[in-house]
Amino acid sequence: MKKLLTILLATSLLVVACGKDKEAKDAKNEAAVTETQTAAKPVEVSAVTTRQMSKLFESSAVWEPLAKVDFSTNKGATVEKIYKRNGEYVNKGEIIVKLSDAQTEADFLQAKANYQSATANYNIARNNYQKFKTLYDKQLISYLEFSNYEATFTSAQGNLEVAKAAYMNAQNSYSKLVAKADISGIVGNLFIKEGNDIAAKETLFTILNDKQMQSYVGITPEAISKVKLGDEIDVKIDALGKEYKAKITELNPIADSTTKNFKVKLVLDNPDEEIKDGMFGNVIIPVGESSVLSIEDEAIVTRDLVNYVFKYEDGKAKQVEVTVGATNLPYTEISSPEIKEGDKIIVKGLFGLQDNDNVEIKNGVNK
Repeated sequence: MKKLLTILLATSLLVVACGKDKEAKDAKNEAAVTETQTAAKPVEVSAVTTRQMSKLFESSAVWEPLAKVDFSTNKGATVEKIYKRNGEYVNKGEIIVKLSDAQTEADFLQAKANYQSATANYNIARNNYQKFKTLYDKQLISYLEFSNYEATFTSAQGNLEVAKAAYMNAQNSYSKLVAKADISGIVGNLFIKEGNDIAAKETLFTILNDKQMQSYVGITPEAISKVKLGDEIDVKIDALGKEYKAKITELNPIADSTTKNFKVKLVLDNPDEEIKDGMFGNVIIPVGESSVLSIEDEAIVTRDLVNYVFKYEDGKAKQVEVTVGATNLPYTEISSPEIKEGDKIIVKGLFGLQDNDNVEIKNGVNK
């Protein structure tokens, strides 16, 4: 019995000792965590400074060939023969597609015959008019007799104009049965097949020359007063990762009724034809300079589409929401009621930094 009591007492003492050791370890770990949380993070800061910054207007733009022509017929027709393919270069006047339509051909022949008949009648009426006008001027015939020839001539003249207009219209439709390239360039959007029936006004193909590209960009009233014809504009095509120079070739002086912006036409050279029809690009237009508060671009943190900087105050990092403006690398314009010139802004050591974290400056402040 004594032996059993001795064992129980020893076990109890061991449990108590282990518990105290665990409490000591937990307290030590908690102290370490607290020390880690309160330890100052090393950072580098820079002073907010007033700088002359170039104001930039940025906008996206869709680029298309400067020369681009769609081909369509006035009336329906049937595809008889296709001579070219998509991507093939053609010269102006080359035949791309041949169409057939019995009604269009018949209308053309009838209009041609009517025009020829009207021309013949006009010539006869004109000759009679001139002949009898001479007799009337010499008072050899009465006005009543002359007026018949005058009326016939006037009627023939009107009939000829009507017949000519009908003939020209029919000839235009008939000529489009042989679809030719209106400009030199590349064939595109040619998806028809021989034997297909084509509806009136349906586009058969497109010819484009993308040696030069164009785009219309709407710019603000502030920006329109800062640009002029011939100005060079920076353009970046994201899909290509390249930058180009475009020129302003048109300035619309009338603002859009909805956006209140002014449309500007930009043209850029594309000698290697790298830029394709429909590609997007960013347009950057300088619109003057102004003195603004600025900081290194790397100091700006974006979270949930909101821009922040961390302002150094009494050993802590204070998160401040800012509005960003022009960027002239490596500096970006910032503004906020809580930011003034000379404020220390954290530019390095931002990873994992939170509002009110303890921080320690490890560099001199840039002026």
